[in-house]
Amino acid sequence: LTGKYVNGEEWIGENVDVLVTGSANDVDSYGWLKVPDEVYALGPSAYSGVKTLKAIGGLKQICVIGEQAFAGCRDLEIANLLTDEKEPRIRIVGPNAFAGCTSLKRVFLDDTFRIIDEGAFSYCESLEEVVLPDVLKIGDRAFAGCKKLQTIEIPDSVVEIGSEVFKDCKALQVVVIPQHLAEQCEKNGTFKNSPRVQIIVRPEKAKEQQNVKTPDADINENIKNSIKFKENKNSFCILSSQLI
Repeated sequence: LTGKYVNGEEWIGENVDVLVTGSANDVDSYGWLKVPDEVYALGPSAYSGVKTLKAIGGLKQICVIGEQAFAGCRDLEIANLLTDEKEPRIRIVGPNAFAGCTSLKRVFLDDTFRIIDEGAFSYCESLEEVVLPDVLKIGDRAFAGCKKLQTIEIPDSVVEIGSEVFKDCKALQVVVIPQHLAEQCEKNGTFKNSPRVQIIVRPEKAKEQQNVKTPDADINENIKNSIKFKENKNSFCILSSQLI
């Protein structure tokens, strides 16, 4: 592997060990995945469709979860991708990495993750809980079709959010987004066909407390301390900073 993996950008350097194809033999008798410590990336479709896989943990060294790496693992219930590495790594969840994992209920990501690519958790119909770390990008339809997801908070670190990210999330009720993403979300149909959702727009932090670039946002500073509601099925609510 040359070290260039996502959008031609270098992610961890050269000569990295990649597990190209996994097998059911890497899953223990309890349904937990065991990946060798020397592996730092999972290749495309590495464990796609493995029927015995029920839980993922111990992937603290993995930097890239490749395209469709776990797609269609229908009995997978927990994906614990937390790390205790002393040297933090930039980590990526690739396109459709967990797509169609219909039993997946909980996903745990830590602050080393930077990209959640398109369709990464799409049609995880049982997904109830995901706490997003300080990612920079959330790709198109990343959580589309997650029918049981009810709440989500988008961190201030996100500078790019794709189209239809939460499309067809029928149970989604409350989404908190930073102010600089409000325009992108509206333009991209981020919450398309999620009829119950109320979007809460969180005012920006003071400039000295944030390092967020917002090239696509152009929101008037005067609304920071106002309260405003739009009467439609994807209502926007801008909260006063005193209420945060």
